[in-house]
Amino acid sequence: MKRVTTLLILLLFTPIAQGAVLEGALENIIDGDTISMQSNTVRLEDIDMAKYSHRCKDYSIRLYAPWRRITKVESSFNMSTHSLPSAVVLGGWVTGLWTARALAQEGIRVAVVHTHSDDFAGSSRHVARTIRLRPAPVNPAQLAERLLSQGGGFTGGILIPTSDFALEALSRFRDDLSCKFRVHVPAWEIVRRFLDKSETATLAREVGVPRPTTFGLIGAGASDAVDAPVPFVVKPLDSRRFSQAFGRKLWIVKCPEKLRRCVEKLRMAGLKASVEALIPGGDDKSYNYTAYVDTNGQVKAEFLIHKLRKYPPRYGIGSVITPLLDKATATRLSEATLAMVRRVGYFGLVSAEFKQDARDGRLLLMEINARCSFVQQLAWKHGVNYPALLYREAAFGEVPYLRATPGPQVLIHLKNDLLGALFFRASEGLTWKEYLGPYRYDNKCYAVWCWRDPWPFFVEWSHMTGLVLRRARMLGRRSGNSWRA
Repeated sequence: MKRVTTLLILLLFTPIAQGAVLEGALENIIDGDTISMQSNTVRLEDIDMAKYSHRCKDYSIRLYAPWRRITKVESSFNMSTHSLPSAVVLGGWVTGLWTARALAQEGIRVAVVHTHSDDFAGSSRHVARTIRLRPAPVNPAQLAERLLSQGGGFTGGILIPTSDFALEALSRFRDDLSCKFRVHVPAWEIVRRFLDKSETATLAREVGVPRPTTFGLIGAGASDAVDAPVPFVVKPLDSRRFSQAFGRKLWIVKCPEKLRRCVEKLRMAGLKASVEALIPGGDDKSYNYTAYVDTNGQVKAEFLIHKLRKYPPRYGIGSVITPLLDKATATRLSEATLAMVRRVGYFGLVSAEFKQDARDGRLLLMEINARCSFVQQLAWKHGVNYPALLYREAAFGEVPYLRATPGPQVLIHLKNDLLGALFFRASEGLTWKEYLGPYRYDNKCYAVWCWRDPWPFFVEWSHMTGLVLRRARMLGRRSGNSWRA
């Protein structure tokens, strides 16, 4: 009860007390009849688009009415009658939300496809239309089929993936989807080198990028046990299917009995996983190199991230991130990532995560995301609009060079960070003073909360409340059965 009360207090007062206004890239300034956009991101208006300026103006004016959705732009900006294509964002979680906001900033009509029951990006007022696929797809083939059969209102739109699930569907079925949409992702032979963790490990060895020590494979068609010092990590080869089956990214094994249970679960799900060494060091030793590589192999934009906290700790996604300012570390990250990208001829968005080994200082590759990712949102706040770069190359075949500009010192995913504080702060050895440190920055932003687009924040928390209640009922039934027995 004490934790629940603390959570409610933090939820209600943290954004307000901190003055949580997402300034800069999302906001427009209206001066009489003219509009100036505060951003150094790619400007689609630079491409002879004066005929669309009145729609951009209408859109900008709507941004200053938080309680109203965008209706005028939706009705006057029809894909079938205008040459500027819509953007169709696949996935409605936090990554899909900021991607939609970043594209809408450029005056682009945005549709969001919800691929999961907990998606909430479609509640944003910057989304012209939300597409809920019925029934919900459970594999990439079904997602491609549903898009072809239910996405008729956005024929010719540019598909933008925000999850591995969506990326695999676009890459595997690129030719089929290209009959109805614009698909700007590499062929499956290239993309699978990043989605299949065994292929990523092979690629890293080919170019000499260090990774955590691997002790072998377990699961379907693999060994029952491995000789590895505990604790170690069980990392799936197919992250998408593992996450769907078990609701997490990996397992941390601390005893032989847990390893036996892991093997049984993997075999029942028909999955394989690699056993890797657990890298010592806290979450603040994690870094991301993000970039946009065009079809000619040129880096058009890059931005480096330093993760301060993750939720859940050690294997979750970043809940508090900040720009990486150390040039020596940045150079090492960029060289390693680009060596792998150019080895396979990849183009598009890339975000490579590394962790520094506390024992010897080496930067070890953890994973590569070849799509829009959560951490790239901070790059957008610094003027590097990655979704707009992808859109521009898909629509017009060209991409400008972009440089980062001064922006927020820290980005916080409030919900995940509050949950991390309640359930993991003590075990991670954080004092309340250390935990609250990022919130004391004057120049900060939030992953979901926005005064001018507040509704997604409340929808996200309503989903969390429902999840907590469902789990509480489940635990209640279990304890009741145990009592009756």
